[in-house]
Amino acid sequence: MLHVIEVSNHNILHRDIYGRNFLHYASASGNYFAFVLAKNSKVFGLLFEELIQQKDIYGRTSFESAFVAMPEHNLFEPFKMPDNCSLNELFSSYCKTNFSILLSPHEYVIFYLSRYFHSKRDFSHVNVTDLLITSIKKSRIYPILTLKAYASEEFRSAVSNPVLSSMISESPTPFLAEHMLDIYSSLFCNGSESPLHKVIENERNRQWTFTSYSFLDRLFVRFSSIYLDNCYDKEGYNLLHRSVIGGHPKAVKYLLENGMNVLQKSKANQSALILSIMLAPYTRNGSIPSYYTNHSKSHSYKLVNESETADILLIMTELLTLTI
Repeated sequence: MLHVIEVSNHNILHRDIYGRNFLHYASASGNYFAFVLAKNSKVFGLLFEELIQQKDIYGRTSFESAFVAMPEHNLFEPFKMPDNCSLNELFSSYCKTNFSILLSPHEYVIFYLSRYFHSKRDFSHVNVTDLLITSIKKSRIYPILTLKAYASEEFRSAVSNPVLSSMISESPTPFLAEHMLDIYSSLFCNGSESPLHKVIENERNRQWTFTSYSFLDRLFVRFSSIYLDNCYDKEGYNLLHRSVIGGHPKAVKYLLENGMNVLQKSKANQSALILSIMLAPYTRNGSIPSYYTNHSKSHSYKLVNESETADILLIMTELLTLTI
């Protein structure tokens, strides 16, 4: 079809009543082959840059159309990491990855154009913040990682946005905070809403924990433990208090090993020990964390009841099975 258009002298830059060229529709349907063929065509290739810069009546380029058309997932999918590759190597030449298998069609369009923009060193026309927000709302991790890899400067600027920081901190997916959150711009110690305090608590009835808190290492490079002891959020808790409230032993251990003071009181004059009793996950949220119930959900107890009348002592036993 592209050959027919070429030999017929068709207006390649033609747009319909919605302001869309043929690459807008290729993007919306996840047809990344159209971009590959157009870029490598002798005729289309000369106008490829102009084609991908054209915006429809809604102000969207074909790149942005891929994010809009990308189907929404109910939850973020687990990583499908290739063998012998780390996350940081996923989009490198070292990692021999077949992206057409790993990525969905829309994600492949995003990947292909991101790599193209990166080669031109030009993401200036792309609103990375909006695209990251769209990806989070649709629970799509690979577009996020693609932008992080190929639009690194714009990515770092975007994740410092307070709206985006809040979305990351409220996500039920732990690796989203690990790989997206800007530690410095998400910590507030002036008694206001602090996304990092939410992340370190990370309870919210989600019943998951981070595998590692090493993504917080940079925090202790810039700030002293004494400063963090006195860094309170809007409810008067510091990071250690929040990890205790969330009931996460790994987080508590990590913060204490990095020098935070276990005796530091909250603004309401409560110690970490008091908070662990008063605001434990079950008593505060009504849900039992998974690490308390990762064995059988059925438990048997033998109840013993004693009653004494005159010189007679009666002992009755009953087997009771509880299901949590």
